[in-house]
Amino acid sequence: MLRRLLIENFILIEELCLNFGEGATAFTGETGAGKSMILDALAAAIGGRVSPEMIRAGAKRASIEAEFFVDPVVESLLAPLLEEASIDREDRRFLTLMREVNERGGKCRIDGQPLSLQAFKQIGALFIDILGQHEHQHLTKPSNHLALLDGFAGLFPLREEFKARYEDFKKLEVRIEEIRVRRSRLERERELDLFQLAELEEAALQPFEEESLKTERSLLAHAEELAKRTLSGHSLLMGGENPGAVDLLARAAKEIDSVLCYDPTLESLALQLSEISENANLIARELRERSEGNEPDPVRLDGIEARLDLLHTLKRKYGGEISFLLSKRDELKARLEEGVQSDQRLSHLEKERQEKFGLLQELAEKLSIQRKSFSFALQERIEGELGELGMRGTQFVVQLSPKSIGPLGGDEIEFLIAP
Repeated sequence: MLRRLLIENFILIEELCLNFGEGATAFTGETGAGKSMILDALAAAIGGRVSPEMIRAGAKRASIEAEFFVDPVVESLLAPLLEEASIDREDRRFLTLMREVNERGGKCRIDGQPLSLQAFKQIGALFIDILGQHEHQHLTKPSNHLALLDGFAGLFPLREEFKARYEDFKKLEVRIEEIRVRRSRLERERELDLFQLAELEEAALQPFEEESLKTERSLLAHAEELAKRTLSGHSLLMGGENPGAVDLLARAAKEIDSVLCYDPTLESLALQLSEISENANLIARELRERSEGNEPDPVRLDGIEARLDLLHTLKRKYGGEISFLLSKRDELKARLEEGVQSDQRLSHLEKERQEKFGLLQELAEKLSIQRKSFSFALQERIEGELGELGMRGTQFVVQLSPKSIGPLGGDEIEFLIAP
């Protein structure tokens, strides 16, 4: 219910404050007295169209403020809209809508808090209906009859509960359809996925395998050369008919040792020569082992070449390095597993859908029963009012027809009237 209307600098009105009590209020006056301006201001206060031309001459802005009492039915519809708009309220019994018009446009506020015009209009529509001389046609449209019956019966809270459950049910149906579409795509690609996974798993790919194989291939391909050079290095260090580097280093160390009594400072050089001789001996030993180990192995070399050819073929086929092929293999496993899980998930969601649809049917039936019950009361009330207007004998019928369940239930309502 409208409690107060404050108008400032709107068209010809400089300032006007109207306080409303319970019951009906009527404005009367001659043409041009300003009745329409008050209605225009009220329309602006709930989100109607405004323009800078509506600002009173000489003023920079116009403002309209409307304060409403919020009854429980409106509160049930209002609360989710305010929550969505992030509007906080100190006193839930009242709500103040404020509209400001300036040269650049305007501002909308609810209880002093700004919000979008679209949200402002949605909230304003809960409080005021502005009807003109042809608005009786509103009653002739069957699309409006359901809301009129539910409003008379006080069914809006139950209707909103049903609508919320219905929207939740439709979201579940969307999820089910998405899973079906994806499962269908996975099914179409399943054969290819299985083939590719088998191919990659049969290849038994290993990280860094290619680099290791290339190194081994290089060793085997040059095994004779490696054996020859390492053996030559061993001979130069150990000697043969002539003394090698190891013996010469050892002799040099002994020569220095023999004169340490004359020059003790030569001791560090003697030690270094001794260490170098020992290290050279170790190196010679390792070169000997390497030369013996570098034997040609044509069978192993052919195996490595074949393996590298396979890796090259797979890389070219799938368009990536070994790391990509390993990721591809894991992706294929996951997709095939998803196909199995999607069947289980779909079965679970189908069961959930049946349960939610059952609850919807129960709530729709509850709505239908209430509507049917109140339809008789509305018929008696309307026929009684028509009788007092001198239209006794006029028949008014609320026709309820079942239909498929939608966001407002499973009923189709139409008002029928006959003289």
